[in-house]
Amino acid sequence: MVEFPLPDHVSPTNYFTYELGYMQNPAYSQELQGFDIQVLDSASPDTVLYSNDEVSVQVKAGLITDQDLHTESDQVAAQTKFTFKFTVSNPVPAGGYININFPLSNFEVPGSERDSRLSVNGGLWFTPS
Repeated sequence: MVEFPLPDHVSPTNYFTYELGYMQNPAYSQELQGFDIQVLDSASPDTVLYSNDEVSVQVKAGLITDQDLHTESDQVAAQTKFTFKFTVSNPVPAGGYININFPLSNFEVPGSERDSRLSVNGGLWFTPS
């Protein structure tokens, strides 16, 4: 909990701004709920004058930038290799993975087992189960 003292008298039209720095957001996209703002009576600190416990904020996923997609062959029905290149704006936590969804159902995409047709930075890659 963080407390801020108020001036002697507060008008109902006063607008308050309080900034708390050095807070670290979660490592993944989510709505942060559970904030509770209360105005208390200084003469009786257990007396809540105003309260709002429906305050929330949406933490959004980072951006993928500098993306590039290249294919070795643009011939119809040819076997080819796709190369995806991109940069992420947020750190990826340990155990994280990249998910690439292909737009057409007629692609034969390697399955969930370790497959030498897939590589990341020259190493083998597998789809998490």
